[in-house]
Amino acid sequence: MNTTVSYRGYDGSIIHAPEDHLYHGRILGIRDMVIYHGDTVEEAETIFRKAVDEYISDFEKDGKEPPKPFASLPVHMPHELQVRAALFAQLNHVEVESVLDMTLSQFFNQAA
Repeated sequence: MNTTVSYRGYDGSIIHAPEDHLYHGRILGIRDMVIYHGDTVEEAETIFRKAVDEYISDFEKDGKEPPKPFASLPVHMPHELQVRAALFAQLNHVEVESVLDMTLSQFFNQAA
C-alpha cells in the first residue's frame, strides 16, 4: 500500500514495507530529506505531522520562512512552448505563470 497524506501545505508519502513490518515515508517536494516511519498507517501519519511541525519550527526559530513544497521544481520546456506561452500571456494581459497554472489545472482535471 502506497499513499500520500497532507498537512499544513506539505505532502508526505506512506509506503508499506512488509519485509520490515512498518510504514515509512518522507516529506515530498522539499530539498531537505525528512523521513519518518510507524508500525501502522495511522502512526506513520501522526509522525509525518510531527515531522512537518518540527520542520516548520526549525525555520521559524531561525527567523526564516520555511520553503514552500515544490517551489524549486525545475520545469524545463522547449523554447517554442515558452514563446507560445509568453505570447499568449501578453496578448491576454496575464502573467505567464497564470497561463501555466491554467493549462496544468485543465490537464490534471481531465486526467482525473
